[in-house]
Amino acid sequence: MNLLWRVTREQLSRYWKGLVIRTLVASAVAATPYVFSMLGKWLVDDVLQVGGPPAAAAAWMPRSEDEKLGLLMVFFAVTLAIHVAITAASGASELINAHINEGMAFRLRSAVHEKLSSLEMGLFSREQVGQLMTRTMEETGLVPASMTNLAVNLFTQAAMLVLGVVLLVGLNGRMALVVLATLPFYAVSCAIFLPRLRRVTLDQRDRWAAMGGYAMERITNIVTVRNYAQESREISVFDNWVDQNLSLVRRQHRLNLYFGTLTTVITGVGTLAVLWMGFLGIRAGRMQIGEVLAFYAVAAQLFVPVSALVGLGTVTQMVEVYARRMYDILDLPDHLQDAPDALDLPEPVRG
Repeated sequence: MNLLWRVTREQLSRYWKGLVIRTLVASAVAATPYVFSMLGKWLVDDVLQVGGPPAAAAAWMPRSEDEKLGLLMVFFAVTLAIHVAITAASGASELINAHINEGMAFRLRSAVHEKLSSLEMGLFSREQVGQLMTRTMEETGLVPASMTNLAVNLFTQAAMLVLGVVLLVGLNGRMALVVLATLPFYAVSCAIFLPRLRRVTLDQRDRWAAMGGYAMERITNIVTVRNYAQESREISVFDNWVDQNLSLVRRQHRLNLYFGTLTTVITGVGTLAVLWMGFLGIRAGRMQIGEVLAFYAVAAQLFVPVSALVGLGTVTQMVEVYARRMYDILDLPDHLQDAPDALDLPEPVRG
């Protein structure tokens, strides 16, 4: 986490205005399903009055067909306006996102390239050129995009989780407790899978960089390889690199599959419990149809930020791996330094 804080402080903080705008837009987009859920409750219970009068209603008046039609048109107009506004805001947000990511990537690539230019020559004998190329070109581009999404999603999904809980409690506190009871199981799944995913991700990036370095060196020196008739040996060694990397990729996919399946089962159990309690509430006259539908929609949507926050754990591990490999170069001591008694050349220098 120290590396992530360092990237945030040194790089991401420069674009705080754009990040605030992106977070606000992302929060508005994420809150749209909640808005539609509450609009649906209003449409079913108050406009169309599908379930009839609520059991505890002291005064309830049925609406005429003209009143229902007028309110239905209002519902369609509000829904259309929300869609148009969200689409426009999302487009502007993507432009801001591209500006932030490209700006950070440019700065990081320049910094890593400048650092490599000042390091001792022995480094290039000890390290594969392909690995240095991967860190300079590929991973300096992965860090900005991952960090931006991590920062925006962290605040957005946390806000959506709080908003969802507030809506559930407001709709039906007893049913909200059932939904909230499933959340600790997400925490258990995180504790089981996230450390394993971090180790696999770190091994995979190291293997991938090593394989890229090996391939670049062999292709660069292909004339020497062919002059000594070593094609078969080099193919065999490279195939072994590919096989090792493939094993790690498969293991990562298996862990993600198990992790995703477990969270899906938790979500399904919580959702079914909500439906069952809602059905009992309607049959007993304690709840209206629109209320149950809204609660079901909000509960199902609540698991989206929960799953996203759980998934951010995996993203955090990956970003930390990328940042570590980048700062391994940036933190190396400079080799080309002025001597303590060095003299400044007079200006202008000629000849």
